[in-house]
Amino acid sequence: MTQIFHYTVRFWGGSGTPDDDKVRASIYLFDGNNHLKGRLDFKPAELCGPDQNGSMISMELPENLMNSVLLTLQEEKPVHLYWQAKAGSAFFGTGQEPVGENEPIGF
Repeated sequence: MTQIFHYTVRFWGGSGTPDDDKVRASIYLFDGNNHLKGRLDFKPAELCGPDQNGSMISMELPENLMNSVLLTLQEEKPVHLYWQAKAGSAFFGTGQEPVGENEPIGF
């Protein structure tokens, strides 16, 4: 499990990304040493799936989740990215949160 400390956001315009893989936006995730640890790509839901290439985890998420992911990065701490090799899947999420924080949900 990798804790995420920094991120960058890129939006793709025109006919698509240089690879023409239908990605419309990407969030690049970095650890505390500023090493790239993961990438979240946002594309049409029917084209989504997880992948791991070396030490970097790549997740493809439906476009409609982008606002929720950005809100999580902006408002929550700690945030982690994890690859489950046995299941061939990845997850992105927060650590344990106390009940009743009174934070707005923002959805």
